[in-house]
Formats: sequence, structure tokens, C-alpha cells
Amino acid sequence: MAQTQRKTLQPLSETGRWIRALVGVGAAMATILASAHSCGLIGDQSSRITLATLAVNWVGLAPAVDTAESLGDTLRYVATVTDRRGTALVGAAIVWTSENPMVATVDSAGFVVARRPGITSVVATVGDRVARARIVVRPRVARLNLGADSVLRVPEGGRVAVQVRAVDARGHELTHGRPGLRASDTSLIAIDTAGGIVGRLAGRTALIALVDGVSDSTPVDVVPVPGRIVAIKGNDQHLGVNARLPEPVVVRVESRRGRPLAGVSIRFTPAEGSGSVGPDSVVTGGDGLARVTWTLGETPGRQRVIAAVSGLDSLLTVYAEAEPSASNTRVAALDDGLSAPAGDGSVVAGVRVTDSLGRLLAGVPIVWTALDGTIKSRAARTDSLGESRAEWYLGHRSGTQRAKALVGNGRSVPAFVVTATALPGDAAILVPVHGTLYEGTVGKALEHPVMVRVTDSAGNAVADVTLRVSPKAGGVPDSSVKTDAAGRATIRWTLGETAGDQKLAVTGAHMPSLEITARARARAAANVAFLESSSGTSAGRASIKAVKVRVTDVYGNPVGGQLVAFRASAGTVTPKRVMTAKDGTASAKWTLSRQSSAQAISASLPGSTVQERLAVEAPAPTRTSAPVPSPTPRQISTKTRRP
Repeated sequence: MAQTQRKTLQPLSETGRWIRALVGVGAAMATILASAHSCGLIGDQSSRITLATLAVNWVGLAPAVDTAESLGDTLRYVATVTDRRGTALVGAAIVWTSENPMVATVDSAGFVVARRPGITSVVATVGDRVARARIVVRPRVARLNLGADSVLRVPEGGRVAVQVRAVDARGHELTHGRPGLRASDTSLIAIDTAGGIVGRLAGRTALIALVDGVSDSTPVDVVPVPGRIVAIKGNDQHLGVNARLPEPVVVRVESRRGRPLAGVSIRFTPAEGSGSVGPDSVVTGGDGLARVTWTLGETPGRQRVIAAVSGLDSLLTVYAEAEPSASNTRVAALDDGLSAPAGDGSVVAGVRVTDSLGRLLAGVPIVWTALDGTIKSRAARTDSLGESRAEWYLGHRSGTQRAKALVGNGRSVPAFVVTATALPGDAAILVPVHGTLYEGTVGKALEHPVMVRVTDSAGNAVADVTLRVSPKAGGVPDSSVKTDAAGRATIRWTLGETAGDQKLAVTGAHMPSLEITARARARAAANVAFLESSSGTSAGRASIKAVKVRVTDVYGNPVGGQLVAFRASAGTVTPKRVMTAKDGTASAKWTLSRQSSAQAISASLPGSTVQERLAVEAPAPTRTSAPVPSPTPRQISTKTRRP
């Protein structure tokens, strides 16, 4: 039987050897024909590509990884095509592509050009055979450019922004991180946090920039410039009209960094009616100082001289006070018969200042002082009409009250007295003693009782006034109270059960009502309850369920800032301890166990017996690959509250 079987299989083995021989001959013929086609001996270009491609068994690329260090660099990739015997095929049609042409492009000869930083792959395809090689475009900084100017100029005390351009070997600008900048002499310039140059002292130094190990430098000149004019001496002197000031006016020109500048011309110009100065133009010395003398004009009041430097926008004004003389100054009241309620009313006191010829004296200092009550001047000097006014709030006592106006320094011209009549008042007002906002706990009396005070219009206390008390929430022992000898009334208020702002109104005859607000906070946490939760999602075979609870006090007010502890009978819960939000809620995620169908989660308040339990029915685990359905929640509430 075995002999017969061998004889039967013998022809089939011979046939197989013939088939294999024919395949080998075919592959060899394909290689020969492909070579002939590639040399142009037979067929056209399209037929040569088709014949060579038929025999392709493997395609390889070299190098496997290459790096371009400049944009525009060209890399050469070589593709090797072989048949099943490993024989190189010549003339196979290779299709070259780049997976990301934005990073690099490739032509039909395998030349790759870098376009922008990044990583991509070049792909060589022959028939259904594909080969890939990695291309890394990582431009390197070849040199730096710190600006077009050969020298950077920075004003002393000023700032100049620096633009550092980094380029590769082919001159392409590169995007780089913040360059490292430093000064060769930090006493002359500083580098601020934004990368700019700040001039410190006049002089020349160098700025050095460093990017990716490449450095460059450029000269920097710090140029001193006038920054301001400062009054050193002679400002705000006081003297009579037409008098020469005893101290000269001394000013200094400083750079922006506060250094005195020499050789700067300053021009001094007196304002109209402000007398004369000499000389009117001075050049600063080595210490940056300039001095002039000043003779005041004939008009009482504030006089001024303006100092200016060419090219400097800011000016310096030096002031002097020309005091009026008693013999040439007249003061008169603007109004007679001033009156107002005592302690509550106000009047406008005013005077007019002239010279002996009746000319109005503007700009003369006036100081108001109240001998009774309080007074506030509307302006420190007389206006263009020579007038000065002040708001005078009368004192509490009735009768004649006085205020006085001091002209000038108050020494050369006697004080002028203004009078007013304080009228008694009978109107009463209701005011809170400790404000209108209190804080307390729901269901409890305020720790500090509400206190109010009744006064007349002058602020005097009024006793035995009956006040009506109307709480809009909570309660009070008495609906009416009376003020004591100090005009005060005490109200004991027990707050309602709802957290938030609660109101209480206090009213009295012929007085505007007063509203008191108490900000009621919730009591200690007493309950925890599960809220509606999502059915969950599946992660693999585990079902995730979002759970949410709310913590409340005995009145049902949400309690924020309460720690809630979650614990699951099966599966895992995260987080296990959560602090409640302002609305009293806390949330967690419960990943159900795949080993148990009946599962539960509990929420409790640490340090107390308050807790609640939520149970769910999860489907039994299955060996099929079908998705696990979401568990069906079955809430079993188990609450324990404080007694």
C-alpha cells in the first residue's frame, strides 16, 4: 500500500519541480528584460517600468535617518530594489513622496530639500513595495544679528529695545527662545526683564548676545541728556510786595539718572506782575547749578518765575509769596445775617479783599478758622473777583457763632470775623449704633443685640421715643421699644430658619424707617443625601458612575466647607474625601466592580454619625466581548442624624 502511494505521488513531485524551474526562469527573464528595457534596447518607457516592477520583491532606503541643519539643505536618499533572489533591479519605477511636504520635499531622483523645522519621512514606492526613511530638519544657529546700526545708542536713564535675529548657515531667520544678553560693563548699562537695554551711566560698553552656543556683540554708547530741572534753594519765600528776596533762586539741571549736567543754558522768565530776575539766562556750572536774584512785583499774592531748558519739555516753576500790607488792604463780608439750624445746617461764609483804592486783589491766600462748628474753604486763595468762600457747618449750640478769615500770613493784616446765627431744631432722625449689618446663626438669637439711636437734627440724643420693631424673619420679644437717656434702644432678635440675609425694620413717628440686615449662616451639618446621578460610562469592562450628595443642617440649609467621606462596598471611588461647595454638594466617581452585581456606596460626615447609603444592581460579568451595560441604580437610603 505504501509502495502504491509513493508511485502515485511521484508524478506530482516531478510536476512541482518543473513549476519551480519555470518560475525561476521567469524571474530571470524578467530581470533580463528589465535591464534591456532600462538600457532602451526594447520597448518604450511605460513598458520598461511595468516589466521591472513585476519582479520587485524588496525596496530599501539609505540612509535610514538623516538630519538637515539649515533650511534649504538638500539630502540625497538612495533606493535599492531587488527581486526575490536579492538581485538588484535596474530601471524599476520608483515613486518618491514626503509624508509632510511642509517639513521637507522630495523630487523624482530622491533629492530631499528641508523646508522648515520638524520631522517627517520620505517614502519610496515600487509597485506594492514601500520603503521609508526618517528626515529630521533641525536648523542650527550659525550667526546672530543685533541690529542694523554699528553702535547702539541709549539715553542715560532711558531704554532701547534690542532685536536679536538668529540665522542658519544659509541665512534663513530662525525662531529661537529668548536670547541670553549681558553687558560687558554693568555699571553703564543693565538688561531689563523684557530684554531691553537701560542706560545707567554715560560711557561706552558692549552688549553680548548668546543663542544656542553662538555669541555676538555690538558697541553701546550711553548718552547723557537733560532729564529735569530741580529747585535747590529759594522756592516758596515770603516777603512784602516790591521787595528783593533774601535768598537767590538756585536750580540744577539733572540727567535722567539724576546726575548734574554742566554747560546747559537755562532761561528764567517772571510771570506777569511777578517782578524781575537777574540775569535772565544762566549756563550751569560743573555742579549743574544756576543762580539768579528775584525782586517781587507790587501785587500781593503768589508770584512765579519759570525756568526752561531748550529741548526739555518739562519746565520748573519757582514760587514766592508777596504779603499784603495792612495799610493797603481792605476786607469786607459778602453776606450779613447768616443763619442755619444748630448742629445740622450750614452756611456759606465769604469775604472780599481789595486795596485802599478799591482794586480787587486776586490770588491772595485766605485761611478760614471756625471758632464754633467746622469750616472748610472752597479755595486756598481769592478768585479773580478778590473773593473767598467757605462751607461753615454750625456747632450744636444755638445762638451767635463765629469764624475768622486770615489774609496772607495773618501777621500783617488783622483777622476778619464773620458771624452766623444757629437756630434750634426739633426734627429727629433714627440711626444705627453698630451699623446695619449683623451676622448670626439660623434659629438663634444674635450674639450682639441690635442697637439704634434717636437724635435731633443737631445730633443730640432724644429719650423716651417709642420705636416699632418688625422682623421679616425670626422674632423679637417685644414689637415696640423705647429709647433710654442716651437715646438708645436695644432689640434682641432671634433669626429665622432660612440661611441668607434676613431683614428687620425699625420705625418711629416723623422719622425715616431703618432697615437692619442679619446675615444668617447655616447650623452644623446634620444630614447628607444622595442626589440624582448619571448612569455612568464604561471604561473597558468597568462601569463608572458619577455620584453626588448634598449636606444640610437641621433646617435643610446647605452646608459648605463640610468634609464628606465616600466608601464603596465593591469597586473603587475617587476621591474618597471631598469638601462640600457653597451649595453643600460634593461629587465623586465610582468605578463598579466586575465581580459583584449588588454593590453599594455610602457617604458619611467624619466625626459624626450622619451617613447615607446608595445601592445599585450591576449586571453579572460575561465572557463575551459585548459592551457592559450601565448599572441600574437602586438607591437604598440609610440615614443617621444627630439627635
